[in-house]
Amino acid sequence: MTSLKIAIMQPYFFPYLGYFQLISSVEKFLFYDNLTCSQKWIAQNRILEVNRAPLAIFAPVIGYHMASKICEVKVETDPDWKNKFLRKLYFNYKNAAFYSEGIGMVEEALGIETDSLSQLNIHTVSAVARFLDIPAQIAVISAEQSDRLERKLDMLSLARQGCEKKVQRILEICRQEQVNTYVNARGGIALYDKAVFTQNGVQLLFNIPRPMSYQQLSHSFTPDLSIIDVVMNCGREGARALLEQYDLI
Repeated sequence: MTSLKIAIMQPYFFPYLGYFQLISSVEKFLFYDNLTCSQKWIAQNRILEVNRAPLAIFAPVIGYHMASKICEVKVETDPDWKNKFLRKLYFNYKNAAFYSEGIGMVEEALGIETDSLSQLNIHTVSAVARFLDIPAQIAVISAEQSDRLERKLDMLSLARQGCEKKVQRILEICRQEQVNTYVNARGGIALYDKAVFTQNGVQLLFNIPRPMSYQQLSHSFTPDLSIIDVVMNCGREGARALLEQYDLI
């Protein structure tokens, strides 16, 4: 076992700053997409509309339903949706202080031809992480690896009564990666018991973003918008400074 910290997340669509704070807080970040689409953030997020209300942005998915696995969801391949997406950003952020930096980041992030929502999201998150100079190693748990893991978890669940499958999944990945520290986003506080992880030789930490605000194109601050809003208003260096505003507990 090593003292390296890892995090595991589903690939989201241009996620909020806290997602990138999580990546920034670990040495290795793993994407896992062999799960059902239980979160709307898989295919959408929010920016700030020109009239200063939150506005949904999304990748146009095909045949999506809540029972679909993330790795199975398809996205529209007609490039026109990306052009419309960029035009929406221009209309709402053309007066932002760092529009040029932000739109360049988004264009780079969207520079992939794929019909897979998961591959699109992995590419966009990875591109944003590079833009922000986040040093963490970013990797994907392959379909073959995840299928093998899920079969093993089905067997383990029979032997480990009282240990939920989602906990077993994390513990097994930590074992395979030979690490003993796992970092979860703040939402995991209500889901995971540190004692269970400790009993299995893994230290569980939570990444808690500190209260923060930055100058938006509005009179009042709207938190937890897409990373796009952060970069448009703060630029690369401002966003990098905000990346450090978290605590591990």
